[in-house]
Amino acid sequence: MRAIWHGLKKVELYECVGLLFSLSALAVFFLYADLADLKQQTQNWHWRPVRWVWDVYRAFLPKAFGACLALLLAVGWWKYRDLRWGVRHTFILTRLVLPFCLLLFVYRVLNFYVPLFSPQDRDDWLLHADRWLFGVQPTVWLQQYVHPLLTDYFSFVYMAWFPLIFATMVLLHFWSKKAVTEYTASVLFTFYLGYFCYLLIPAVGPYYTLQQSYSISLAGGLVTAAQHSLVLPGDLKIPRDAFPSLHTAVSFVMLYFIAVYRPRWLWLYMPLVISILLSTVYLRYHYVVDVIAGIALGLFTSVFSGTWCRKWRELLSPQE
Repeated sequence: MRAIWHGLKKVELYECVGLLFSLSALAVFFLYADLADLKQQTQNWHWRPVRWVWDVYRAFLPKAFGACLALLLAVGWWKYRDLRWGVRHTFILTRLVLPFCLLLFVYRVLNFYVPLFSPQDRDDWLLHADRWLFGVQPTVWLQQYVHPLLTDYFSFVYMAWFPLIFATMVLLHFWSKKAVTEYTASVLFTFYLGYFCYLLIPAVGPYYTLQQSYSISLAGGLVTAAQHSLVLPGDLKIPRDAFPSLHTAVSFVMLYFIAVYRPRWLWLYMPLVISILLSTVYLRYHYVVDVIAGIALGLFTSVFSGTWCRKWRELLSPQE
């Protein structure tokens, strides 16, 4: 028992959060599977998000792990003449990344099941909020500035957001355990609080609701085509993931932790984060009110993640 307790004391808050929400998603997946199939009038329809996630992981994760291991082995040998350095840091980073693997499963299950819990989309609320704030629909107003080169640039930074999450993790990992632990916890809390908001205020975004209002298409080159293939749902169900903008919220988490722990990198992160925020509206994926809510969410989790992690360690090790 002492050995088990000693092992549990090493569990980080972000790991506990990831496991808790994943188990909750798994329970919803099985409890409401028949209802989801009935609503779609398709037998075994509820397995589609699982197959989608499995196909992504099968194609990507082994390559990503191998590339990470090879890179860190090379760095370890080049700097320290020690291959064990690369192996050790690869497994530490793998432990940090694993909760994000569960995150994708939760996201897909949630988006397939949102209509069961919140069948009414709330885009009208967000449309009214944007018009009340600005007097126009910002994504329609921005048409006057649409240009293929600008569309390609914003498509690039929109796609760069996801790898930037892990690049930031690496930067903070090589700074301190405290920095990367708090950052990872903050990002995961941001995602899961955002997912909860998707249930409360399901919305598909202006790309779909204002489609008839756009007279200029977002034409671009290969970068824009790649972005559409990655972001647009294809044969999957259109996600209800507009409010809040998690591109915005997580970007602010990244910026906050870089400003606190690695300020020398602000020259890169500041323009990237601003560009990501602008891209969410320019590319018509979000209302401006989604971006405002994302800023608030990102700042909230960033500021309080340190306190949450400290309380977690005190809970597991009250005598220390």
